[in-house]
Amino acid sequence: MLKELKNSIKGFIKNQLGIKGYNFTFPSQFHQKTYSFVHPYTMTSPERVCALIDAVQYICHNSLEGVLWNVAYGAEEALWR
Repeated sequence: MLKELKNSIKGFIKNQLGIKGYNFTFPSQFHQKTYSFVHPYTMTSPERVCALIDAVQYICHNSLEGVLWNVAYGAEEALWR
């Protein structure tokens, strides 16, 4: 019974979000394929994965060397504090 109630609530929420226009579409086929690949390994939403893809592409296309290293190093330092 609890499982049925949970599924009913999920269905209601998804229905309401769909009515209000919340339908995420991937910006490109590349975004969709990448999300399909990483989806089993992450709880990150499709919107955030697409934003990360765009950020990495921006860094690579604009030759911002060292940016990813600084971000990774900063994240590691924050974990150890």
